[in-house]
Amino acid sequence: MDNVRKSSRTTVPVLYQSERLIVVQKPAGLASQPGAGIKSSVVEVVEQQLGLRPYLVHRLDRDTDGLLVLARNHEAAGTFSKQMNGPEVEKSYLAICAGRFGRPTGQIDEAVTVKGVERSALTRYRVLRSIGKFSLLEITLGTGRMHQIRIHLAQSGRPVVGDDLHGDFALNRELRRTHGVKNLMLCAFRLRFPDGRKSVVLTAELPEHMLEFLAVYNAVDAIPSANERVRRRNG
Repeated sequence: MDNVRKSSRTTVPVLYQSERLIVVQKPAGLASQPGAGIKSSVVEVVEQQLGLRPYLVHRLDRDTDGLLVLARNHEAAGTFSKQMNGPEVEKSYLAICAGRFGRPTGQIDEAVTVKGVERSALTRYRVLRSIGKFSLLEITLGTGRMHQIRIHLAQSGRPVVGDDLHGDFALNRELRRTHGVKNLMLCAFRLRFPDGRKSVVLTAELPEHMLEFLAVYNAVDAIPSANERVRRRNG
């Protein structure tokens, strides 16, 4: 992970820019924002790349790869932070979890504990492919609690592969040895949001560590295509 902790050596792919917003693909291992004990973050890397200090609109866990929205100014950050959890914005994630599901779709609505406080939470999932004793899921959130996907899948007995906080630690050690798994198998994969009069739809590149795992099971073709996602949204 050292290569993502030294901002002078790190760049992040910029997928979208407008007068108000910037969307990047955050790599796993890079923090979203500066803080105690954090040597580098997306905010600092984007500042070096683009020559401006961006404002976070939302956050991703350090271990999660995927689409992250930043604003060019404080006013835009305030506006879009409110929209991110509203009906105008659609977010979906891809996850590889340990275990299989009896139904192709479902939801998990157990409460989660955030900083010592129990809060309601809702996670919806669709099974894209059962791969051996694992499952590739497409996930949408009804709420946005900290570590919600990771906690909910762990509560269901099907933790995210590579989760060293809420997951199956013995399985993670085994997969590190047998499959070279070192990263969390979770990606903020797709995002649709309004920017002025435009409706912007972005899709992340699935990170190499997830592609390599899927390739072992000949399941790369299970990743939803752009056409399929548009068709499901409209139909």
